[in-house]
Order: sequence, then C-alpha cells, then structure tokens
Amino acid sequence: KHAPEKIVTIFRGQQTVLATFLIFDESKIDMLEINPEMENDVYHYENPNFPLQVVAFGLGTKYMNKKDIKADTAKRKVRDSHAEILARRALCRFLLTEMENEKSNSFSPFVEKSATGKFRLKPHLKLILYTSSAPCGNSVLKRWAKGRRESYDASYDNTPFKYPSWTHEKIHVQSLEQGQIAPLVKKEDPSGVEAEMSSDRKTEIVMATLATKNSDRRHGPRIAPGTAQPDTGFGCILSCSDKIAYWNLLGVQGKMLMNIMDNPLYISVLVVGRKFSRVHLRRALCCRLQDFNPRRFNDDISKESNCFRLNHPTILCTKTKLDKGVLSQTTSANFAAVECLSWSRNDAAADIIDGNKGVSLTQQNGVPLVAGITIAELLTKVKYDSVQNAYSSEELKKDPSTYVYAKVKHGITKMKMYKFINDLSYTKGQERI
Repeated sequence: KHAPEKIVTIFRGQQTVLATFLIFDESKIDMLEINPEMENDVYHYENPNFPLQVVAFGLGTKYMNKKDIKADTAKRKVRDSHAEILARRALCRFLLTEMENEKSNSFSPFVEKSATGKFRLKPHLKLILYTSSAPCGNSVLKRWAKGRRESYDASYDNTPFKYPSWTHEKIHVQSLEQGQIAPLVKKEDPSGVEAEMSSDRKTEIVMATLATKNSDRRHGPRIAPGTAQPDTGFGCILSCSDKIAYWNLLGVQGKMLMNIMDNPLYISVLVVGRKFSRVHLRRALCCRLQDFNPRRFNDDISKESNCFRLNHPTILCTKTKLDKGVLSQTTSANFAAVECLSWSRNDAAADIIDGNKGVSLTQQNGVPLVAGITIAELLTKVKYDSVQNAYSSEELKKDPSTYVYAKVKHGITKMKMYKFINDLSYTKGQERI
C-alpha cells in the first residue's frame, strides 16, 4: 500500500529482498478470541486491535562503494541499502517520532517514559524482524554444523501468535581458519577497487589469492557469495549477518538512540524466508558472539555497558515465501534494479533511494529520510526540543548523559566486539578472550 507504483514496475521480473520490523502486542491476543474473523481480514494491519503491527520496512540489495563513502562526511547519504539495514534505520525513525508524540503529551501506543525519564518500548510489546532471505554473509555458509532440511510446521496454525522459545546450544568453534565466526564485508566491483589501489597492494592481493587457491581447500577460508574478507580491500561495509549479530548484543536502537532509551532494544523473534537453516542462522546471527563479554573490559566507558547482553531470538521459517517462483538451474537471479525503499509507520509514503549512490529519489534535497543526519536531527529534537548540532557542541560532549557520550560508549563496545571476532578469524589455535 505504501510502496509507490513506480517501484512495483521496477521490480517486475526481478528479485529483491524485503525486511520488516513488526511490533507484537501480547495483550491483544484475546481480541482474536472475541473476534476470530479478524485474523483472515485482508486489511487487519490497519486494525489497531490486531496483535501484529508493521512499523518499518526496507527493500533493496545495493550499497555505496568505499570511495563515495569516504566523501560523505556529512552523513547525508545511506551507505548500506540492503533491506535489513534500511528496515532498522526506518525503525529508529519510527521510534523517534513516537517518542516525540509521547513527549508532547500525545499518546503513543508503542513507547512510554520510564521512572528515569528515558524512553522504552512498552513492557507488553515485543519486536519481530522478518527478512525474505537469509542475511548476506556468515548465515548463508552451510558449514560447521549438521543441518537438516526444515519446513513449516503446520501445527502452529492452531495457535496463532504463539511461538516457541528454544534454547540456543553453545557452538563449538573448531574451524577458525575457515572463517567459522569471521566477519565479512559486502564485496565491491573489483575493477573499481583495483583502480584505487597501489601497485604494491595489488601484488599483495594477487599473491594472497594464489596462496589460497594452492592451499588445502578443506582448510582454506570459506567466503559467502557477494562478500570478501575485510583485509582484502574489496569492501568496507559489514555483511548483514555481522550487523544483525551486533544488534543481538548492542540492541537495534544503535548509537544515536541509546542515550534516550532506558535499555537496549532486542529482537524477540527473527523470521527468515529463503535459504532458511536454523542451526546456521543461530551461529551467524548471535551464537558466534557467545564468548564476548563487554563487562570484561576495564576502561571507564565500557564499565557503563552493563546493560548489554547477548540476545538469542527465536528463529522461525515462513509458510509463505516472498518469491513464489523457483529459478531454474540455468536462470540467475536478477538484482539489477538500483532503487531501494524505506518506510516507517508515521511516514505518508515510502522513500525511494538509489542504493548505489545513497541518495533519495523522492526527497527534494536528495537526503533520504533514514540518512544519519536526518535521524540525528530527529534525535536532538526529541531530546532538546530543537535541532542542535550534537556533533560539535562542546557542552553536549562534556555531559555524560548526552547523545555524544552514548554514541562513544556504544561505539567503543562495538569496536572491541569487532576486534574480538576479527582477531579470532582464520586463526587456528589462538587463545580466546
């Protein structure tokens, strides 16, 4: 409904990825018992009494190259337009608009102020992430665990809105040299990357590639399609598997919203369409961080990070896939369209973004509604009642309760977590932290 008609035409005959954040209201399940026909109502998403409400979505498979990212110092562009990333950015936008409503004494059905004066999702609400395909990166590597072909369990049709709560078993990390828990980056066009490289760097990469090909293939690194190892120079944007793993430790609210929220916001349920394998998704999206503990670090900033924990969401498959058709062995998926979409619940229509350039095709100033600078303006408006330059104000930086401090605190923890898994990547027998 909220997608412009143009986008429907663009994707006709092509493939894409859709990601959606939904809020699940457990208190409204009883409404279905009173009014069971609501479940089959095609317009139930517009019914405020329906337990599931779509609050944000993203659609796309594109991202900017490293050269253009470096030039975007003002954060006026969206660097990563993969569906899951756009959906999370749209979720942040949604939360900020709801916080603004709550602050102005307008009722918000989703957020509230706690006793500390900060915001939080209402206690009876849970966050669900749906993605139409397994996130790029580690989750599509079907290795290091015995997985079985899984299909939708129809028995859950008898208990709508009830989902299991399974314990995630501890994974055994035995294949570091193959990249079992390694981060990956989204691979850029090699021709464009090589044009920016020095001759010495090109020689290093060629030699490393030859060494990998000549090594025992059973022990060499495994690289997911469309990705590369971070130190090769062929990309700088982390894969969606890596980013979702970070969300499961640091929360989906990110650095900006951490300052004005009581606690990190975690995903309760993660639903995956294509390429579903529960055991591999668990490893990639949360369990490979099982040994990372932010409380183990001693600097002052990390001591403030006691609110973080490793979240293990319930991971489910879907009864209905986004793409009903099946590609033949001679047909390749067509992801040619550069147009991507982002939308949050309080937006009148979806924003169309050129995923390769990171600019909006619908906003007059070309700045997407989910760009960093746009979200920062919403944040400062919620916190200070007016748009201020939170990046340059020395007074804000000195105040430990400010957004800048929260950004630094959150960022330090994220950097140490990245270093933790990067240090272990492809390293055999290294002692773990």
